[in-house]
Amino acid sequence: MLLLCTYRPGYRPPWLEKSYATQVALPRLDPEESLGAVRAVLQMDQIPASLAQVILDRAEGNPFFLEELARVVGEQDGLHSTLEVPDTIQGVLTARIERLSGWSKGPSADRVDPWPRGLPRSPKGGVGGIR
Repeated sequence: MLLLCTYRPGYRPPWLEKSYATQVALPRLDPEESLGAVRAVLQMDQIPASLAQVILDRAEGNPFFLEELARVVGEQDGLHSTLEVPDTIQGVLTARIERLSGWSKGPSADRVDPWPRGLPRSPKGGVGGIR
């Protein structure tokens, strides 16, 4: 069985010291690789330089953030330098939720629960019973 987990630099999961756990640190993408990822998501060879620079600056080489920012930009009308580009992953997710048809903006928007149904929440039980 393979369990793949991701976490931010600086976090040290308690199970990492187990003999069966291996950590593989992935470096950030360089600017050329980052731009390639953005172009691939947008399915475009050319992106306005100022817009590309905003996306690259905000994502700081994080592949997940690069892809999500590119998707947010691609879902807006036309590619130009005045598009809104979120500052954070939370901003990316909020923008996507707000674009969903039938989404009611209001107090319920703060109650979105990303935790998968059926997965235990017990801090003592670990995630899915894994300690």
